[in-house]
Amino acid sequence: MVACPYDLHWCDRLACRADGCEMNGETPLKACSGCGVLVIRTVAYGVCVECVTAEARNAKEGN
Repeated sequence: MVACPYDLHWCDRLACRADGCEMNGETPLKACSGCGVLVIRTVAYGVCVECVTAEARNAKEGN
């Protein structure tokens, strides 16, 4: 499920996912599977760029 960029409520409309929000035409928001923040686009495994950056930093530091 995605969040509506117009009112930030959860949206289950397939048309909104494929063509953009019916209310304003914007890209629907997705929740990051790492931290839960709503973002326009997630990267690998559904996480946001900030989570990937934090994980890379921790790996570099050996944590």
